[in-house]
Amino acid sequence: MGLAAYQLIDNAGSYLEVTRFDEKKRWIEGKFQLKAVRTGVMGYPLPLADTLVIRNGKFSFGFKRE
Repeated sequence: MGLAAYQLIDNAGSYLEVTRFDEKKRWIEGKFQLKAVRTGVMGYPLPLADTLVIRNGKFSFGFKRE
């Protein structure tokens, strides 16, 4: 299994929206949507490209300041 590279498709309705940001608790939440096409594996181009579609994606994570 290799590492794949993807490129976002323009005008595909992709977005990233931060819905909650708490600097004191160091927490961020949001939602996203994207459509991307595979451009290669381990740096080598592929003859056929797969498409990655994520709808109604959500994220939530903590962070630390340095």
